[in-house]
Amino acid sequence: MKYQNIRGGKVVLQPIAVPEMQFSRLDGTSDALYALELALQLEKFVYRRLLKMHELGTQCDHPQFCDEIDKYMSAQVRRVKSMAEHVAQVRRVGTGHGVWELSKQLEEGAPAA
Repeated sequence: MKYQNIRGGKVVLQPIAVPEMQFSRLDGTSDALYALELALQLEKFVYRRLLKMHELGTQCDHPQFCDEIDKYMSAQVRRVKSMAEHVAQVRRVGTGHGVWELSKQLEEGAPAA
């Protein structure tokens, strides 16, 4: 919004589509895995939206806008990778004590093994 105001534009806020979410698991997997999978879906959703904005900037021949979006896209790629690693770790440890131990390591900021 700051960038748009600097360029003399007008900010028009619109509702954001929310991905479908359900919190009841019938297949026996952990709630932690399901929550992380949802978080991963949200991170990918944000990345796809940034990609569409970048494509729009390219179509309109606006390199400054594309450069600004590139900054956000690179950070978003790191977030998607990090979230995917957490999902993989929770899948490996399964339910019970493994999830608790992983949660404890993430709270402490230690790299989860």
